[in-house]
Formats: sequence, C-alpha cells, structure tokens
Amino acid sequence: MSDRYGVFVQSPLGKTVAKNLGLPQPIELERYQTGKPEIRGRVLLGLADGDSKVLTKSAISVLADLGADIYVNSLDDVDSVIELNVDNNTADKFKVVVFDASNISNTAELKQVYEFFHPIARRIEKSGRV
Repeated sequence: MSDRYGVFVQSPLGKTVAKNLGLPQPIELERYQTGKPEIRGRVLLGLADGDSKVLTKSAISVLADLGADIYVNSLDDVDSVIELNVDNNTADKFKVVVFDASNISNTAELKQVYEFFHPIARRIEKSGRV
C-alpha cells in the first residue's frame, strides 16, 4: 500500500498546499532495493571502555561482509578498520552509527553513550540509522 499523503506532498501542487496549510512534509526514506548494497555510506562504530571486544569483532565482521566503510572511535587489536578521531571540526557524515555498550556494567558508565553520540548527532545523514 502506497503512502498517498507522501506522494501528494511530493507533487508540486501538494507541496504548495501543504506549505500554505502548515502541514508536515515528510522526507522520502531510503529503502532496500534489490541489487544495491544494504549500507550506502560510512559506518561509525563506538566502543565502550572495557576488555571484552567479542561483540565488537562480530559487528565489524558483519559490517565488513556487507561492504560497509567502517570507522571506529577507539581501537585496540581490531584490524581492517580505520581509527577515526571524532570531533566537531570535520564534516564527515555517517549513514549508520552503532555504539557497542556491552562493556557498560553500571549506570555511571552510561555517560560514555552520551559522550559518543553528542558530538556526532548532527553528522548523521538523512535516512541514517542509529
């Protein structure tokens, strides 16, 4: 079933009517298409402090199999990825942002999640995934 409102609002007449009435104009989301890669863009993988990297290595393996361009915010012995110092000075945008919080063991450590997402929240592309 198609989204009639979305199709209408994307037409020239629909854009004008929606704008004049103050109606929301939904963005068109990227959907899976046969023959195209599942992930089209950069993937940023954040890691919580800790020793266990089992889930991280599995996530990197899955993302690499999908052909993703993977960047990691901290790197110990993980190969085949590029370490990226995430700061607000770069214009890099990411299609997918993943944070491995498996090493977080108490509520005080949840600050790591905030510290990871806060500087990059505006750098997630349209139709991006978190």
